Amino acid sequence: MSELETPSIEELSKENRALKRKLALVEANLERAKIVSATQNRVETIWSDSLKRELQFFQLVLDNTTNILLLLDFSGRFAYASNTFLTKADIASFGLINGSHYKDVLGDVLSAANLRGFVRAVDKATNTRSTVSIEEEMDFNMTGKSRTYSILITPMVDEDGMTTGIMALFNDITEINNALETAKHANLAKSEFLANMSHEIRTPLNAILGMATIAQSTDEIERIRYCLSKINDSSEHLLGVINDILDMSKIESNHLELSYTEFVFEEMLLRIVDVMRFKLDEKNIVFSMFCNLDIPYSILSDEQRLTQVIMNLLSNAIKFTPQNGSITLHAYVKSMKNDDYVLEISVQDSGIGISDEQKPRLFKVFSQADSSISRQFGGTGLGLVISKTIINMMGGDIRFESVEGEGTTFTFNIKTKACRLEAPEDADTSGKNESGSYIDDDYTEDLSNITILLVDDVEINREIIISLLEPTNINIICADNGKEALDKYNCKDNNINLIFMDVQMPVMDGYESTIRIRSSDRHNATQIPIVAMTANVFKEDVERCFASGMNDHIGKPVSLTEIINKIKQWTQSK
Repeated sequence: MSELETPSIEELSKENRALKRKLALVEANLERAKIVSATQNRVETIWSDSLKRELQFFQLVLDNTTNILLLLDFSGRFAYASNTFLTKADIASFGLINGSHYKDVLGDVLSAANLRGFVRAVDKATNTRSTVSIEEEMDFNMTGKSRTYSILITPMVDEDGMTTGIMALFNDITEINNALETAKHANLAKSEFLANMSHEIRTPLNAILGMATIAQSTDEIERIRYCLSKINDSSEHLLGVINDILDMSKIESNHLELSYTEFVFEEMLLRIVDVMRFKLDEKNIVFSMFCNLDIPYSILSDEQRLTQVIMNLLSNAIKFTPQNGSITLHAYVKSMKNDDYVLEISVQDSGIGISDEQKPRLFKVFSQADSSISRQFGGTGLGLVISKTIINMMGGDIRFESVEGEGTTFTFNIKTKACRLEAPEDADTSGKNESGSYIDDDYTEDLSNITILLVDDVEINREIIISLLEPTNINIICADNGKEALDKYNCKDNNINLIFMDVQMPVMDGYESTIRIRSSDRHNATQIPIVAMTANVFKEDVERCFASGMNDHIGKPVSLTEIINKIKQWTQSK
């Protein structure tokens, strides 16, 4: 159509419709743009609110953490410090140290040694771009109350591998370490206790089996009676050990129970003294007993358990009191109201006493006051623990006073009721303790060209070995402790071919004696065979024997065949 030509109505209508469509499309696009814009704004608002909440949560965690958290920038200046650090360092607010170098801040609150250790760790983490872990005992502001910290120092590394900052996290592990140390000591105490129990059980068992074999090999009535007497002594001792272990097991499982009956109090004391009389006379101990007249003739309590406690205290007093010493038992009424009485009983001795170091361990489970006490005097170390438990169950308590080298007094009280009995009860028992060795068959080969040194602190152990080796004509030199063994080995008149060495002995134990023999000046000090003959048979005991320089180990109870085999094995060149 030319410029002069006028468009028709139909054409105009057509263009008008096209324009309307374009306008509608533009309007639709504008509407969609508004929706998209509104959506983007809402999303941005949501993300912003979410980020703010996350930052608030993160800040809440940081502000309330019990750990010390430090954030340092690339130059080592403070970017953040947790409230725990500010409190420990006695810094009022983070603003006072914000932007300060960590060396300046920590230098004011830590020791020079602590600061040097932390600086080395930071430098190492920065240079290696890896987390460094250290453990330090620190005393912030030198208050005298140090704590142990496990410290993790982690570098913040950017995309180019450059360190842009440091995060240091201090975790206080003081309580954890203390708990681990306590558990470690408890396990060591239990291990020592179990080893001691093994020794306490095997030693009287040695005597029982050994003396039975000797009695079977002789027709001499007096010797048989002697063996039977030793068997009875050792059986009583073994029974006491087993009873202690069983009682301790009941205590640990809360199954120990009391059985209350009516009995005559003074008669109970007299029976106890009658039982202990032999031990008292054996050491020529002056014994005195005072029973207050105010004590009821008969009382209601657990007679067996009360007897057990008093006998335990008396046994300890006798054990730790030297020859010609003195022991006093005193019983009296502490208080009374109607038929309710509180009786107090004390046992005082003139023995070795208890040192200040030993006192805190006296009533602890699986612990004697001193482990050397069990080696010198024997015993399970459970008696006082069991006694304390029984006394507490009877509504009382126990205490002691002691001066080392002068003696000890144990005093306990119990709650009881007065009763009325028409006739006293009669009972009589007796018992005493020792130990020995076991043999199982005869041996008659001539060993007269061999000399052995037999080292054992228990006389009956030496006696059994001597008696059973007697038919072999072997030469036996005896020593009752490690020091005496060392002296007899070094004596030039003694041409010793083999040493049987006990381990658990007073004065000097078998380990120390072996070490000193090996380092002595005698020509065969490093070659002479030393065989442990001991009731200490746990793996660690055997390993310790070898570590001290012993060549072999025989566990008690032993057999004659095994003894002979060891003699022949280690003296075969003779």
